[in-house]
Amino acid sequence: MFFLRNMWFPVFALLATAVATQPASSQALPKITVGLGPAVDFLPAFVARDKGIFEKHGIDVTLLIVPTPSVVPPMLVSQSVQIAYATPPNLLLADEGGLDLVAIEGAARLVKSNAKISLITRSGVTVQRAEDLKGLKVGVPGFNSIIELFLRKWLLDHKVPRDQVTVIESPMLQMGDMLKSAQLDATTPIEPIRGRIIASGAASMSVDFFSEVNPDVLGSFWMSTREWATSHRKEVEAFRASIVDGIAFITANPDEAKAIEQKDMGFVDPSSMATFATKLEAKDFDFMIKLALELGVMKQPIDAGKLILN
Repeated sequence: MFFLRNMWFPVFALLATAVATQPASSQALPKITVGLGPAVDFLPAFVARDKGIFEKHGIDVTLLIVPTPSVVPPMLVSQSVQIAYATPPNLLLADEGGLDLVAIEGAARLVKSNAKISLITRSGVTVQRAEDLKGLKVGVPGFNSIIELFLRKWLLDHKVPRDQVTVIESPMLQMGDMLKSAQLDATTPIEPIRGRIIASGAASMSVDFFSEVNPDVLGSFWMSTREWATSHRKEVEAFRASIVDGIAFITANPDEAKAIEQKDMGFVDPSSMATFATKLEAKDFDFMIKLALELGVMKQPIDAGKLILN
């Protein structure tokens, strides 16, 4: 299974990046470690931590930055984290690999009207259409990630042979340096990393291939093992309520939310906030199931309904 490859080293390395725990006054509360990525999709969790919202709902949450989504499933299974961010391929491939994981809460949708993912290209490289990628080196945050699958679908739709484009797995936080050093010609980051790279002068905006494949798709959500989620219903409900309150705070206090984004992520998304969406439905996974089957990433269709915690 792709996500079990070299799992222990990245898990132990990432544990060292844990964000500071809550104050001593919250030590009696149930403790949860939550893994999240360096994307604006997960700002509500930072807000809930910084504004005491998790404590208000009766849970003591430690946030752990996990820059590579492929290591999330083994971290959940090993209980290094109890809740973590995910994109649809993570859950689909984990299920096909025999891991019993479930989506517990939506995080954000990726929509054309508020596009957060695109190709960006280094100086001297111009990409206006899929054919322009022939012979180039393109960075993706992970093989079989939602971004890599959408890129493959885009190339397929435009009849560009996959073997004519060199796709390289590259951590999002390293994409800027890899563009500057010409190790990559183009990359596919999400905000706020995309904006930070462009602002540094390492790259310029290119094609919105992602929205062309699907203009409105579930981009991210929160996931746990079914065993932990069903035996900790109270904590799950507290986490859900905290994320909802975090989104409400962001809406009501955009300037303070941007300050938290700057403090906790190191850069502010220059465009609008993410399209936060906490509701989950089975149909949200149907497109990704169909896409994964088309690309040969999954071998058998699955019942999307079982992927969501009732």
